[in-house]
This record gives sequence, C-alpha cells and structure tokens, in this order.
Amino acid sequence: MDLGRAFNYPFKDPGWIVKLLIGAILSIVTLGIIPLGYQVRVIREVMRGDDSKMPEWDDFGGDLVRGIMVIIGYLVYYFPIILLYCCVAIVGAGSEDLGNVLSCLILPVVILYALVAALVAIPAMIHYAATDDFSGSFLNFGARFSDATTNLSNLVMLIIYILIVQFAMGIVGGITIWLCGLGLLAYFAGNIVMTGHLMGQYGSSIGLGSPVKRGETY
Repeated sequence: MDLGRAFNYPFKDPGWIVKLLIGAILSIVTLGIIPLGYQVRVIREVMRGDDSKMPEWDDFGGDLVRGIMVIIGYLVYYFPIILLYCCVAIVGAGSEDLGNVLSCLILPVVILYALVAALVAIPAMIHYAATDDFSGSFLNFGARFSDATTNLSNLVMLIIYILIVQFAMGIVGGITIWLCGLGLLAYFAGNIVMTGHLMGQYGSSIGLGSPVKRGETY
C-alpha cells in the first residue's frame, strides 16, 4: 500500500473541488450515509485499477443503498458492544455507583472486542465493495475472520495508514473549519476518499479487484 498515492488521489481529478464540495454537503445533509456509499465505489474502482480520478456523483440512489447496507453491516459487528452497554445502562438506572463500576470493568473487554471487530469489519466492507453481496460479505463471519488472520500484517498496516490519514486531515480540517467550510472538504477527502483509496489498495493486494473501465455498470 502506498500512503502517498492515497493522499494524492483526490487532487489528480480536474473536478476535485466540485466533487469534494458535493461530498462535504452530503455528509451533513444525509448524515454521512450517501458519502459512505460513495466510498464503496471509490474502493471498488481503486481495486480494479482505476484511480485516475474520483467516481462521478451520478448514482445518488445507489450510494444511499450502499451506505445503508454498510451501516447495517457495521452494526452487526458492533452489536455486542451496544447490547453490553445497554445492559450496563439498565443496571446503572437502579444504582449509579454500580453502573460506573461495571462501565470501568467492561472497558478493557470493549476495547479488545472493538479492535477485533475492526479487523473483521474492514475486510467485510472491502469484500462488499468487490462483490456487492451483503450477506456473503458481512454475514460470512468465518470467511472474514480467515481474511483477517491470513492478511493480518497488511490489515494492521492498512488501519495504521487510515489513522494517519484521518489524523492529518483532521488537523487540516480543524485549522480551516472557519474558512468557508473548508474543514468539511478536508473531512470528506480524508475520511471517505483517501481512506477508500487505501482500502481499495488493500483489496487489490489480496486479489479482490479486476481491471475495469470507467462507466462500467456494476
């Protein structure tokens, strides 16, 4: 994986300002759902060898559906944490002190589970981008766990690169947030486009992509 390629990817597109602006606006208007679906298309195109420019904003309905499916998929993986905290909240409603103690006790378990879930959920999203098959991607837990363990070193590097991108663009966004919303452009560029490029590179490295021509119907 090439971190420099991911940083450079959005800005190779002659229409990058308009595309990032649309993405930034939709991140607010649709609570990030459509941009998440757009990220699936970024991953798919990069996996298939086409990173000459960002995908066009020409499939809002498809992006909405893909974004919803990704959110549902991630909720499946993180549902045990949600359920656990709901139980703690119920207990805490009767005894605040007991609730606080339980929250502290389960924190290490939650952190460990969240890390493991990330190692499986990220390959699931990449597999979904490659196949458009929700159940085969997010619900085939054995296959996704096998993906994670087989390519663990590359997957850990992917996560590190994603954190670097998001940290860097977070700083840019924090500095420029007051400049006519430029912070939102930085958010979309980093969290959606650059991160999607890195995930696409990872998918290509494990053989999930195939050459594609821009404009192909998926």
